Parts: sequence; structure tokens; C-alpha cells
Amino acid sequence: MKADLMIDIETLGTRSTSRMLSIGVCIFHWDAWHSDTFKTFTWNINQASYAKKPYSELFTTDTATLKWWSEQEEDAAKAFLEDPVMLEDALEEFSDLAQSVLGQNSHIWANSPSFDLSIIDNHCTMLDVRRPWNYWAEGDYRTFKIAYVTVTGDRFQNGLP
Repeated sequence: MKADLMIDIETLGTRSTSRMLSIGVCIFHWDAWHSDTFKTFTWNINQASYAKKPYSELFTTDTATLKWWSEQEEDAAKAFLEDPVMLEDALEEFSDLAQSVLGQNSHIWANSPSFDLSIIDNHCTMLDVRRPWNYWAEGDYRTFKIAYVTVTGDRFQNGLP
């Protein structure tokens, strides 16, 4: 059975060219919406990947975002140093995983796709890695949450309906 994917990335900026710190993926099935059925994957990007050309010229960092990260708890920044993967490898592995999971009627969700998925798409384009989803499969989880609460009156707990 094919599944949907929830994507979350952490970056060093807010533009579509921003360097990524990590890619997080949660595989889930709508008919089994329980956290014990989720499968998660994380790729922490080795920032040395961005030091070589042409990546050093293609991808950007943002001073305000760097400042924001410097104000976060030390453990938050340290988490991105665990098991770092080179950028090319992370994108290839992410693409392979997504292609193996996404079916014809599957969706790829993000908070919001115009940020997370645009940055991943831009990285895939620049590194010549196949983007593993179709544009029509993009879903905005923020919109879903607003609609869910509006229609049902229920509230989310820990991100789950």
C-alpha cells in the first residue's frame, strides 16, 4: 500500500536558494493515523557540501536566520551535527525513498509547501536529482489543520487530529 509523506526541513535562510541543515520525512497512512504506525527518516546535511563549487555560489545563507539559530538552545544546533550526510547523498536517498513510497494518489505534505518543497525542488534541480513528486500532489498541512478544526471543531494534540 502506498503512503503519504510529511516533510520538514531546517534551513539557513528563507529563500528558495537557502542551504538546508536537515531533511525530515514521516511516512504515514491516513487509514492508520496513529503515531506508532509512522516511519521517520532524517538526513542532517554536512555543511561542507556547500563549500565546493558550484554549490558555494548557488546556495545561500541569511544573516537573520543565522542569528535566530544562534539564539536557540545549544542542543537544537548540535542535533544537525549528528550523522551528517553529504548533500548529494541526502537528496538521492530522499528521492529514492519518496519514489518508493508515493503512489499515484499519494500526497507530499509540508508546513508550507511553498517553503519546504520549493527549497528541496530547487536543490534537486541544481544537483540534477529527480524530484520525486508531481506538483499536483503537494499538500499544505497548515491549511489541512485549519480546515479540520473549522469543520469538526476538534483540536489537534501533538500535531495529530
